[in-house]
Amino acid sequence: MGAIGGTSIYPDPESCARLIKTVIDSLPYYVTIVDSHHKIVLANKAVSRALNKDPDALRGCYCPLAIHGLDQPYPGCPLEDAVKINEAVEKVLHDAKANTWMKSCIYPVGTVPFWDEPVYFHAIMDITGEKLLEMRNEKLHTELLQSQKMDALGRLASGIAHDFNNLITVLKGYTEIILDRMDSDDPNRKPVQEIERVGIHANELTRQLLDFSRKDVFNPVSTDLNKLTTGMKGMLERIIGRDKIFRMELGSGLGEVFVDPGRINQVILNLCNNASDAMEMGGKIIISTREIQLTDSDCPGIPGSRPGCFAILSVADEGKGIPREIVDKMFEPFFSTKDPGKGTGLGLSTVFEIVQLHHGWITVESRMGKGTVFAIYLPTTPVNYVSSLAGQDI
Repeated sequence: MGAIGGTSIYPDPESCARLIKTVIDSLPYYVTIVDSHHKIVLANKAVSRALNKDPDALRGCYCPLAIHGLDQPYPGCPLEDAVKINEAVEKVLHDAKANTWMKSCIYPVGTVPFWDEPVYFHAIMDITGEKLLEMRNEKLHTELLQSQKMDALGRLASGIAHDFNNLITVLKGYTEIILDRMDSDDPNRKPVQEIERVGIHANELTRQLLDFSRKDVFNPVSTDLNKLTTGMKGMLERIIGRDKIFRMELGSGLGEVFVDPGRINQVILNLCNNASDAMEMGGKIIISTREIQLTDSDCPGIPGSRPGCFAILSVADEGKGIPREIVDKMFEPFFSTKDPGKGTGLGLSTVFEIVQLHHGWITVESRMGKGTVFAIYLPTTPVNYVSSLAGQDI
């Protein structure tokens, strides 16, 4: 038994070792065979190339030292778990510094003819590409859900806005009739004027809802951003108040932007109003403009960006700053950190929608206790703007 023609059907230990070595060398992964004491029995060519060491020189070496430069197993080492339970163990390890993911798989093999102890097959696969693709798909899925949610909210907001506007129109009409019939010294005139003021405020809310739902008229024209901003100076000074320093730092030589001036006015008003609210103890608000030429290599560092020439409109304040968890939600419709009755939660979502409508984007930089900078990027020429519309509906 066990022999044919006087020759054993089982290979001798050396042949067995060569066979296993040939098999593991053919694998595209980092493969080692180790024992329960972390000693390397065999290492494949992928491991030796990565460590720049001869495979034979690795045999018998202490694995944590040879591969990781450690004098003991690293925390969470899958071999430790595999030895304890004597079953296969798989783990995904993330190197945050290098932003790489490795899948580590340990399988108990048992004893082999050329080693005195049970051994374990250890394969490490670089799954960074798969992980990044998975994360990208998750991000796209989240963006799709957000887009669907925004579309549904837009339709809801549009319906509410039109119905609400009809009610306010009736209210304002009757208010005007009553005021026309009242004497200037009538003691009831002041409460009626207050009703009129509330009606005007309600009209503004309706306009925000219509802007958010994109159902209002959109009339972009070639516009000098500096002139548009300068023209708002008096209004902004009244909104910001005398207890704060207000300054404009407008860049020279800006290309014209293709925008709806009324909507960009609304963006600036919203951002300045928020900046003023953020500075209860006073401080400085600066509106600045400048032009930037973005290349393909610049865009990865700027969320939502694309190559081209853009005008940047920034609103910077020295307020209390915005926590990171709020920055991620601040452009959502009806999200507000203000007390009840002091904000609709539509301001920043409307800003976001208006900027997107102009095929621009918005970035936020904020540090707690230091202040916040909102930066609006807008295409600088009709040609650049029109090229960004290719295949898209507004």
